[in-house]
Amino acid sequence: MASAVFREPKPLKNDGGEARSEQPAKKRKLDTSKYGTLKQRWQSFANELTEFETHVARGDAKVSFAFVQGKIVKALKDGEWVLLDEINLASPETLESISSLLQHGRDGRPSVLLSEAGEVDAVQGHHDFRLFAAMNPATDAGKRDLTPGLRSRFTELYVQSPDGDLDDLLSLVKTYLGPLLHRDSTAAPALANLYLDVKRLNAEHKLTDGAGQKPHFSIRTLVRALLYVIDQAHVYGVRRAIYEGFSMSFLTLLGKEAERLVAPYIEKHLFGKHGNSRSILFPDA
Repeated sequence: MASAVFREPKPLKNDGGEARSEQPAKKRKLDTSKYGTLKQRWQSFANELTEFETHVARGDAKVSFAFVQGKIVKALKDGEWVLLDEINLASPETLESISSLLQHGRDGRPSVLLSEAGEVDAVQGHHDFRLFAAMNPATDAGKRDLTPGLRSRFTELYVQSPDGDLDDLLSLVKTYLGPLLHRDSTAAPALANLYLDVKRLNAEHKLTDGAGQKPHFSIRTLVRALLYVIDQAHVYGVRRAIYEGFSMSFLTLLGKEAERLVAPYIEKHLFGKHGNSRSILFPDA
């Protein structure tokens, strides 16, 4: 099979009996070093595939597959640091498989037994190996709290969400928008204060979505608005891009009544000091 896939194209015959190639009449030049390297990699893959087919045809299952150590095992041996992000999204079986990394032996080193590889001796970890994990509260779909036994093996630190502090929000907005704020230095505090007011209204249960449920706003919602501003500010200007990005990320989640409740805050923070908002939203009108 491999030889059939990677063989050189054979000439074909047309209706008149003349030979023609399988290759199209027009093609790009592939003589650069980039395509030369790519061709070598494909050829290497073809050789490995041919060797694999040979082993399967002989029924030699022992050499058809080999156990390959994962990145965590390599980090354990080399003394590297590993971060498991969103650890509470992992399945119970996955969490059980890493629990031994949190149990240190008499010499103070973690270890792991690779039973899948048929080994009977545990792999001893390096003294410098560290395992970190991060998780959000189990409020979203698919997330669950860690078991008390596993959670107690970590040194736990709670990090407050930065979207409740004005200074943190300003730092976030300025980091994303950067040079765009040189033309409008008040845009960052305007957007930050608008976000805080919308969060406050939501915390007071005054906002609902189209299904009558409480919407969920977070830093990710704000970042989506900021990314829109980055893409569109050169077309519409910073203020209008902020207005459209905020409307797209926040107002589309709200019902009509909640949208009317938020509208005065948008007018206050984004256009309050500019007098006529229409001159910003529709400069050519």
